[in-house]
Amino acid sequence: MKDGLTEMSNNQVAGLKPDDVHWVLTVPALWNDSAKHFMRLAALQAGISADKLTLALEPEAASLNCRHITVQKVGDTNISKFQPGKKYLVLDAGGGTIDITVHEVCEGGAL
Repeated sequence: MKDGLTEMSNNQVAGLKPDDVHWVLTVPALWNDSAKHFMRLAALQAGISADKLTLALEPEAASLNCRHITVQKVGDTNISKFQPGKKYLVLDAGGGTIDITVHEVCEGGAL
């Protein structure tokens, strides 16, 4: 999978080097440290260096994605994204668990 994505990226982005890519692999929130360690070892075996790898919990990754999508439209015009002071909740119901992530947007865009 890594090799296929690397090849496709090289065909679309001139001069892209392996060190230009930081890999983010999402994992279920219920995974224990042993399962996450296994994922790290698999990534290393695939040729992804430890300093170019981040494991992200699926509900938190979904929440961060929500932070950057347009939340209000008028016709074909984007009005806004979540503004400072707004709160939002992501509910991930699947795989036998329910994970809830809540964030508030702070001044400067931090969560």
